[in-house]
Amino acid sequence: MELLHQRAYPISAIAAFVLAMLAIFAVGLLVGAARAARPQPLRV
Repeated sequence: MELLHQRAYPISAIAAFVLAMLAIFAVGLLVGAARAARPQPLRV
C-alpha cells in the first residue's frame, strides 16, 4: 500500500468529497427553505 505513490488519483477522491459536500449543502438549503416556508406560507 504505497499511499505516496497514488498522488495522481486523490483528485477523484477530492472531487467526490466536493460533490458530497455540495449535495449535503443543497439538501440543507432545501430543508431550510421548506421549514422556513411552512410556518408562514405568505408573510409579506
